[in-house]
Amino acid sequence: MRPISVYIHIPFCIKKCKYCDFVSFPIVKQDVAAYFDALIKTALPRAAKLLTSKHRIVETIYIGGGTPTAVPQAHLAELLTSSVNALPISRDVEVTVEMNPGTADASYISKILACGGRRISIGVQSFNDRSLRFLGRIHNARQARNCFENVRAAGCRNINIDLIYGTPGESLDDVMHSVDTAISLAPEHISVYGLSIPEGTALHKRLRAGEFTLPSPDQQRKVYETIRDTLRAAGYIQYEVSNYAKPGLECRHNLNYWRRGEYIGLGCAASSYLDGVRSRNVNSVAEYVERMANGASVVCQSERLSKEERVEEAVMLGLRLREGISLSQLLRDEGIRLLQTRRNQIQKLATAKLVNIENDFLRLTDDGVLVADEVIAWLT
Repeated sequence: MRPISVYIHIPFCIKKCKYCDFVSFPIVKQDVAAYFDALIKTALPRAAKLLTSKHRIVETIYIGGGTPTAVPQAHLAELLTSSVNALPISRDVEVTVEMNPGTADASYISKILACGGRRISIGVQSFNDRSLRFLGRIHNARQARNCFENVRAAGCRNINIDLIYGTPGESLDDVMHSVDTAISLAPEHISVYGLSIPEGTALHKRLRAGEFTLPSPDQQRKVYETIRDTLRAAGYIQYEVSNYAKPGLECRHNLNYWRRGEYIGLGCAASSYLDGVRSRNVNSVAEYVERMANGASVVCQSERLSKEERVEEAVMLGLRLREGISLSQLLRDEGIRLLQTRRNQIQKLATAKLVNIENDFLRLTDDGVLVADEVIAWLT
């Protein structure tokens, strides 16, 4: 059976963060109940039937949002139980649940783990209260630490902490306080992202109005290098541009995305990639529930990627991984000899010490990671 991942989108939040452009909505009890009913009674059985017919086995399940733990405990518990019971899962399936501090107490956390959750990803973002307020988070640094400690006390042995750097006015010492605090808690995985402010968000409006400025590229580079070196020294392996893990504890779900594996998305706004076709579900909670009730498709757009698009995607995703792109795998999958089709570009990048080739893999150097977007654009 071929491996596949399952993503389940929970689009509900207590409050939308100021930098967030994900599909999420304020909690309304009636909407939450109807949505989970649609997921559990219709979406999961459909998915189980589809995956079984296509001889796929689920290696990872990821429940993200939104804020999954913002909904009543009973809904999320039933979804977890139903997922692991209905889907054709592997014996060592990785089941991740996203959690924000301030949304789940010790009892809630224990229930998640008892119902099948095996990995918890905590959206800390910062251990600096001023930064948290700027980002519009609902928790403070003390609550973030308490959340981690409660997850660990409940018996979870695979925890991720999300951090964000690049908040205006934040010094290098401020950032490293957050990183050092995270390290002191000893999570198995740490994700560290530079602040991104998409159009349409509350922060983008303020940025456009000139209310604040973002750190310069040179400042961001220094912060990134300091974070990277500190995490490496603490025993974390950088396996992707923004992700670090203890050996053997990389996020298998995200690795499947970056390695161009197949996945299906359940819930509104969720995406799928199956049999070479990428698709996306409707954004509206009400429309998703209605279509499910009527037995209709919830897909609002789909496309079959061309060969050139698949190769470009392989380069874009593969170079984010520190392992790089397997040249032999690309040849088997797409019939492309990258060293021939991109020969001049690769030679120039190698001369500039931005990429190297070793044991069949084309990968970014440390310097290349700092300009990853430019390198990827040059190769695609």
